[in-house]
Amino acid sequence: MKEIIQQARVDGYQSLYLSVNPENQAAVRSYEKLGFAYCGVSRTSWTMMLSITAYPTNISE
Repeated sequence: MKEIIQQARVDGYQSLYLSVNPENQAAVRSYEKLGFAYCGVSRTSWTMMLSITAYPTNISE
C-alpha cells in the first residue's frame, strides 16, 4: 500500500479513496495507521480518504 501511495504522489494525485467493510476492524486500523480517515458510507462499506499532500515523503516498510 505504501508503494501505491508513493506512486500516486509521483503521478500527481492529491488524495486516494478506498472502501472497507467496517466490520473488518483490522483493515480499518491498518488504513488509519497509513493516514486514511473515515469520510462516508456507501451502502455497507465505509469510504476512507488519504490526503497525499499531507503524507510523509520518506516512508519505510
